[in-house]
Amino acid sequence: MKAENKLRVAFIPYRFDARAQFIRPMAAEGRFGRILFARCQALQRRGIPNWGVFGRKELQGGGPLIDIGVHIMEVAHYCMGSPRAVAASGQTFRHLGDKPCAVACRWPNWDYKAYTVEDLAIGHIRFDNGAVMHVEASFAAHCPDAFTFTLMGEKGGADFDPPLIRTDEQGYMVEKTPAYLPQPDGFGRKLRLFVDTVLHGAPTEAPAEAGLMIQKMMDAIYASAAKGGREVLIR
Repeated sequence: MKAENKLRVAFIPYRFDARAQFIRPMAAEGRFGRILFARCQALQRRGIPNWGVFGRKELQGGGPLIDIGVHIMEVAHYCMGSPRAVAASGQTFRHLGDKPCAVACRWPNWDYKAYTVEDLAIGHIRFDNGAVMHVEASFAAHCPDAFTFTLMGEKGGADFDPPLIRTDEQGYMVEKTPAYLPQPDGFGRKLRLFVDTVLHGAPTEAPAEAGLMIQKMMDAIYASAAKGGREVLIR
C-alpha cells in the first residue's frame, strides 16, 4: 500500500522569512530578468562554537559551510528559482580553529585540540541555466560578520540583508528598500505552512528535492576541496 505521507525539509527556515518573501516574487515575476549570479555570505570573524561537537568533523560532518553556510545557500537558491546544480568547485581552510583562542571574542576557549573542521569554506557552483553561485562561509576569518546574499540579474538585483532591490528607472540607477517588513519569523511561518499541508493538502513550500539539491551542492564543494579544488560534477 502506498503511504500518503507529507515530507518537508526542516532545515530550511529562511525561505519563509519576510525578506525572502519580499525578493522571491519579484524574481519569479521577472523583475530582475534572468538571474546570472548569486553571492552568498555566512561569515563570522570569530564564531567558533565552544560547546557541542561543532569542531569535530567525524561527528559534525563539516564546519561553517554545513552549519551556517547551508542556510544562506538555500534561501538564495530558492530566490533564484531553484535551478539544478551541475558542478561545483571549492576550497576549505583551517588556520585558526586548531590553535588556542588568542583574542577576546563572544565564544572563547573552544576545544582546539579536537578541532578538525574548516574555519573557512569557499565554493563556486554552476547551474544548468548558466547561472553561478559563489559561497563564503566561516567560523573564524579576518573578515566582517555577514549573513546575506546578493542576486545579480539582467534587469536588476537584490540583497537579502538588509533587504534591497536594485534596478534602472528613467535613465537612473535606483535602489529600493521596503518601508516595512514583518519581523523575521521563518520558523513560525514554516510550522504554520506545514500544518496547512498536513491538514488541508496545501502544496509544500520546502519539498525534499530542495533539501537534496542543497546537500548535493555542499557535498560537491567538500569533495572538490579534497581534490585540491578541481571541479566536481553534480548528478
